[in-house]
Amino acid sequence: MSGNDRSPEKSTDYERNRCCFIRKVMLSVVITLFFAVILITVFHLYAQCIRRRQARRHTVLQQQSMGEAAAQTHPLQPPKTGLYPSLITTLPAFVYKKPAELNGPAIECAICLCLLEEEEMAKLLPNCDHMFHEQCINMWLHTSFTCPACRTGAELKAGEGEGNQPGVADVLAPPMEALLVV
Repeated sequence: MSGNDRSPEKSTDYERNRCCFIRKVMLSVVITLFFAVILITVFHLYAQCIRRRQARRHTVLQQQSMGEAAAQTHPLQPPKTGLYPSLITTLPAFVYKKPAELNGPAIECAICLCLLEEEEMAKLLPNCDHMFHEQCINMWLHTSFTCPACRTGAELKAGEGEGNQPGVADVLAPPMEALLVV
């Protein structure tokens, strides 16, 4: 018997085993690559998320530091998003009483769309005479400086309300002594 005398049965078994082995190796390689791609994608998405979070924090910190600097240099200038809380408190607030002569529709708060009821706290915007629930308009004015119904400026002008609201002019205008420079 020579070395070339392999039977066809042994040859096909050898080829089959070899082919099976190659298939197993290829399948293992493909599965490993698939999981490697998935893992790299997950890490990439995680890194993007972290970078965005850090960018947002950085932006917020910059805005806060600029906001503090602007507040120190311009204390009477209203913020870009709404009125200062000290200005919001100067707007006239009162307990709502329905007028006896009012037979028409009741007054509705344009923010929450509920009717003003007797004995509820309300605020009247001085520049446009629109009336709202006190909590509703306070929340609105923290984010906006205009009337929600007509978009008129909501802050009191200097000199307004001196008779009925003491201290309003002090908040809005500098003292006269500061204006008179000799």
